[in-house]
Amino acid sequence: MDNDSYNHDNTVMDIYQTRRRNLQLIADERFPGHGQRTRLADFMGWSQPRASAILREKNPKNIGGTASRLIEQAFKLPRGWLDEQHFGLWEGTAGSIKEYMRPVYTTARADIETKGLPLLRQAEAVRWIGGERFDPASEINFPLLPMMKVSESGFVLEETTSAMPPQKPGDFYYIDPLTPPESGDWAAFVISGKVIVGIYEKGHMRDRIAFTDGKEDAIEVLEDQHAGKVLTRMNGDFARSFSNNKQ
Repeated sequence: MDNDSYNHDNTVMDIYQTRRRNLQLIADERFPGHGQRTRLADFMGWSQPRASAILREKNPKNIGGTASRLIEQAFKLPRGWLDEQHFGLWEGTAGSIKEYMRPVYTTARADIETKGLPLLRQAEAVRWIGGERFDPASEINFPLLPMMKVSESGFVLEETTSAMPPQKPGDFYYIDPLTPPESGDWAAFVISGKVIVGIYEKGHMRDRIAFTDGKEDAIEVLEDQHAGKVLTRMNGDFARSFSNNKQ
């Protein structure tokens, strides 16, 4: 693994550093030892110089949105996985990538703590983010993943369109308005009276809507447009399995 410095509290890692660190992690696990970059290039159908340029420590070549999605597809990872900061894997405390992902999808329901959170529609979410408190029409039990903290203001937003891959209609965003996003985080923003999810980076929102190709222009966002950090994005069927309430 490379030696890029990072710190949970003090260092902001941008999306390109995050993607590179995650790809290096994948390469270390799948292609250990001599000839790693050549074997990665062969697997991805890249030239060897391209693989070297992406993984070199000094002035690496950025991994764009399209390349990220192709990498995830090739290694059978969830879409968006390369963009997320996997501290447990980086620090060597979470085992292999397969072991790290297992608690989210296969842990028995009885072994996971849950917290009831409001399940809000678009208009309700805008009001909630603005500080209004009311009895929501629906609530869902939120599975608390390891090391995850959710404030009393946290809520769940259901995806209603197919415009935000990898999410699909019926999947959920778990959002905490009291947790400000850092650069590279998935976050929710109030734009033109709607809550929109994207990646926050240095005062801009990226990778909204056309997430699969990453070619859309970034939108400048102000502090008062931050709805809060997206704590996690979750498959709707998996999330609903923790709730006794009928939606």
